[in-house]
Amino acid sequence: MSERRPGLRRRSVVLLAVIAAVALTASMVLARTHVIRPDATPAPASDRPPLVLQGELARRVPWADVGTTGSYDGREDPDNRHEELRALYRGEPLYQLVGLVDDDDPDTFNVAEAKRGYGIELVATDGYTWMVDSRTIVGRDDWVIAKLKDGQPLPEWEGPYRFVGPDFIGFRAGQSVRTLERVRLLPGRVEGQTPQ
Repeated sequence: MSERRPGLRRRSVVLLAVIAAVALTASMVLARTHVIRPDATPAPASDRPPLVLQGELARRVPWADVGTTGSYDGREDPDNRHEELRALYRGEPLYQLVGLVDDDDPDTFNVAEAKRGYGIELVATDGYTWMVDSRTIVGRDDWVIAKLKDGQPLPEWEGPYRFVGPDFIGFRAGQSVRTLERVRLLPGRVEGQTPQ
């Protein structure tokens, strides 16, 4: 009986080695397919999801309908210390998108309500969130939900949308929101960025 155990142990060790090798190979393949590549090409137009806005109203804005009237030039921002953000971003100012859902009038941004203060939660596809105080966005054309980078749709690792802009706490530390998918208004809840 003692002679059988060494053989059983060897088989167990071999089996565990095979399982470990398969698991390692699978994890390496998975890692290669999910690496963020700054040079990645944009997703095809048909694959670009709408931007979801939630507030008093709810709206799904198709990628093609997100404007490009706002801009942030990361090449010119002296506080930008992030190489990946050294580009010209174009998109729609955050306050204009908030105006689509902040009250029952989707044609205007409710400045009075924004000045009273509420939270604006920016949610990325991986669950990362960043909160902005509504009092800080009034008239800020350079706080942008961007869809273009240097004139091209954002690369897949960064888009389809990215919140960018100068002069807010955290941005200097790298807190912009890439792979943005949702903007949610949280009345009565003011956290994160405060007026400067």
